[in-house]
Amino acid sequence: MYDMTIRLRTDSDKCLYQQIYEHIRQEIREGKLLAGERLPSTRSLAEYLQVARSTVDYAYDQLLSEGYIEARPYKGYFVCRLEGIFAMEPREENEPEPDTSGEESVPEEDALIFLLMVLI
Repeated sequence: MYDMTIRLRTDSDKCLYQQIYEHIRQEIREGKLLAGERLPSTRSLAEYLQVARSTVDYAYDQLLSEGYIEARPYKGYFVCRLEGIFAMEPREENEPEPDTSGEESVPEEDALIFLLMVLI
């Protein structure tokens, strides 16, 4: 199992669960946590990080909802394959909106075909 070393900052503007979530998400994206790899149980990770179990539960729930991990009953949490997960990063507050004025629009028919391909 992967050594889950997360440095939590209590002086950060981000909640503890968000720091855990972002760390694990980044590890998955960078390939340090591989598809099919088992994550620590919420109880053991909470004990290791010295946080409430609900804090780890919130982080895992966010990862579950975004498709980064899956829960297998009586077995634990496992990393999912990243295929099909779209990078939809929130923009920073000071980052300008992208200029889309010169871009061609995607025909409605092509957009529908793409959507169907993603869903299948």
